Amino acid sequence: PQRPHPPPPPDYSQYELEIARLRDEIDSLRQANAETAEDPRVAVLQEELKARMEDLRRFEQLLQKSQDKTKDTEAGRSEAMRELELVQEDNNRLVSREREHAASMDSLADSNQRNITNLERERSQVESELNHERTKRNEVEERLKSSLDELNKLRAEAHARAQLEADVGSRLRQAHASIADAIQAQETQLSILAEVVPQLDMVHASLLTALASEPVPVAPEASFPPPQSAPGSVYQGEQNGRESASRNSYVPQEEYA
Repeated sequence: PQRPHPPPPPDYSQYELEIARLRDEIDSLRQANAETAEDPRVAVLQEELKARMEDLRRFEQLLQKSQDKTKDTEAGRSEAMRELELVQEDNNRLVSREREHAASMDSLADSNQRNITNLERERSQVESELNHERTKRNEVEERLKSSLDELNKLRAEAHARAQLEADVGSRLRQAHASIADAIQAQETQLSILAEVVPQLDMVHASLLTALASEPVPVAPEASFPPPQSAPGSVYQGEQNGRESASRNSYVPQEEYA
């Protein structure tokens, strides 16, 4: 800002012109008084001169007062100008500070805008990474769900297989027990036969002896096979029973595992 222009100096030309006119008039009156010293109108002129002198002193006093007042005004104006200059300097400093503050605020605003831009970019990047992680997590969850379904299916199949194996094992154990009971019964029968066969052999032998001692007429077409080869003999039944028992008594060891 420009410094204020000082006010124009006071105009005393009116007073000065009036004083000059009065002095000229006084000089004219003095000269007229000197020329007409014997004139009876001198007294009137002297009175008029005194009046003009009084007016002159009054105007000079007014001029002096005005000049004094002007000096005071000039002093006050100078003081006011100094104060105004100080105020202007303070104002300039304030304006400079305001400009510095505005520049600082602009710089801060630019920095904040850059930070906001960086934060928004980082937020977008984090959101993108988060969405990617969510997608990966969903894919992993889907794979885990599929694996869990497959595992449950395998468990169900394993349980069904174990149940089936348990049922088969139970049936096998029942079959083995039935076979063991049958073998035990056959062995019991064989032991009974083993006790009965000698007696039957003795009876058979006695019958053969009796038949040999008393021949019986036999028709020509009849024929008797040898006793030892007769399919219905007690001895042949004993042999067949023993072979059947030996065949049925064989049980593979792995079936009892």
